[in-house]
Amino acid sequence: MPSDSSGVTFCDVVWHIRRHCTQPTPNYCNQCGRSIFSTNIAEKLTCGVTVHKVSQIVIIGSQVGLASRARLSDIRRINESQSPARLAGTTLRCRAKPMNESERTAGQLQLRRQLQAHGIRDSRVLDVLENTSRDLFVPEGNRHAAYDDNALPIGSGQTISQPYIVALMTFSLGLRGDETVLEIGTGSGYQTAVLAQLCHSVVTIERIAELAEPAKSLLNQLQFANIDFHCGDGTLGFPGSAPYDGILVTAAAPEVPAPLYNQLKIGGKLIIPVGDESLQMLHCVERNERKPIITDLCACRFVKLIGDAGWPP
Repeated sequence: MPSDSSGVTFCDVVWHIRRHCTQPTPNYCNQCGRSIFSTNIAEKLTCGVTVHKVSQIVIIGSQVGLASRARLSDIRRINESQSPARLAGTTLRCRAKPMNESERTAGQLQLRRQLQAHGIRDSRVLDVLENTSRDLFVPEGNRHAAYDDNALPIGSGQTISQPYIVALMTFSLGLRGDETVLEIGTGSGYQTAVLAQLCHSVVTIERIAELAEPAKSLLNQLQFANIDFHCGDGTLGFPGSAPYDGILVTAAAPEVPAPLYNQLKIGGKLIIPVGDESLQMLHCVERNERKPIITDLCACRFVKLIGDAGWPP
C-alpha cells in the first residue's frame, strides 16, 4: 500500500469497520460523496479529515456492486495484522480521475437515450440535459457515475436528483423561454443550470451555505447571467421577485407549502414532491382563481424540505 509523510494514503471511498461489526450501515463521504459503511459515523469520515480508532479499513474502487459496492478486483485490503494504532491519525484522500471530453460526450449521449427510453420526448429539455455537463455538478468521487440515470450524494446529506426526475420536473413546468422560475433547493446547481437554459430567469434558494456557495461559484464560472442566488429558508419562497410563472422544489414537503403556492401567478405551476419521509408523490400544482389543480406525476423519494413551512429541523 503506498504511503506518504502523513501515513497510509487512501483513495476512493472507505468502508470503515470496527471490531465485532456484523451489520455495517451506509453513509456518505461529505466531500467526495462516495458511500461509506460504518457502525459508528461519529467521526464524520470525509476526505481530508483524520480518522481515529480504526480497527480495519477496506478501500473500495469506482464501481457499485455487491454489498461492498465495488468490484472485487478493485478492493485493496490493509493487512489485518497492521496495528489499528498505526492507522489512527491517517488522512483519507479521494483521488478520482477527472472526466475527459470523449467520456463526457459519450455519457451525455447515453443519458439522452436513457431519457428517451423513459418517455421524455420534449426536444428542448432533451437538448439541454444532453448539453449540460452533469459531471461538473457531482463530487469527484462520483463523476464516473455522472451520466447514469441515478441520484447521487453531493454532501451535507443532500443529493443531485436522478436525471429522469430533473427532466420530468422541468418538462412539467411547460417552459417557453420567457418565464421567471423560483427553484427551492439549489443543491450542487445542476437543476438550476437546466432551468436557466430554458427560461428567462431563475431565482434559486439553498438552505445549506456549504452547498450554496460552491454552486454559485460554479454557475458563475459557467457564465450563467440569469440566476439570482439566495441562501435561506426556501419553504417561504422569495416574495421580492414574486409572482412566478413556475416554482420547482427539489425536496419533499409533508404538504404543499402555502407561501410557495401564494407566490405563483394565476396559471403558474408548482412542481413539488409531497408525502412522508419514506415515499412521496411528485405533484404538479397549477394555481387557479378558484382552487389548485393537482396532477400526480410519479412516485418518488426526495430528501426532506426543511423550514418553517416544511419539515422541522
